[in-house]
Amino acid sequence: MDEYNTIFNRLKAIEAWGVKLNIGGETASIEEIADLLIKENCGYMPDYIYGEDGSLDEINYDRVVS
Repeated sequence: MDEYNTIFNRLKAIEAWGVKLNIGGETASIEEIADLLIKENCGYMPDYIYGEDGSLDEINYDRVVS
């Protein structure tokens, strides 16, 4: 399985758990996120956001610029 499909399937599973996925604070599809994670020349770092009950509510991918 190639890198895109690995990332896509992982994001699809996370989304199925009810976790919101964002890029830079904006809601994005799993296809958009997978494309950016693979095609951009910079990195993206996930920021995990938990609810008051301790469950994972959303993941926001922030662009890392050096």
